[in-house]
Amino acid sequence: LNTLGNLDGRLMLGKISDPVIGVDIIAGEVMSVGNHPVADKLHVCNVNAGGRSIKVVTNDLDVRENDHVAVALLPPQNFMGVTSEGMFLGVEGVLRDVDGEPGEMPRGIPLEALNETRNLVEEFLKS
Repeated sequence: LNTLGNLDGRLMLGKISDPVIGVDIIAGEVMSVGNHPVADKLHVCNVNAGGRSIKVVTNDLDVRENDHVAVALLPPQNFMGVTSEGMFLGVEGVLRDVDGEPGEMPRGIPLEALNETRNLVEEFLKS
């Protein structure tokens, strides 16, 4: 994780006591979408994260190639044999048409789109 990179932008998202401030949030472009090799209800997406490609495993089966999305960069997590390096943000499904270049801080992300990421960080901090 790029802990101090984009810190100024993350601080603009909310109050400093909010645990989501510690997570890198970037704009990304979905380059490819494929089926998970063993899980019918998961997709494996390759995402342009600005100068590098990351893999995101998602349960949103409506994600499409060329979608412009917001991504929380998280420690790698194994999902039934496939490693995911982040999570798509959204309220009801993945946010699409996100404003921002791949790898940069997205603009105009609703705070409620950070709820799932916030929950993951809080669970991690409890462990």
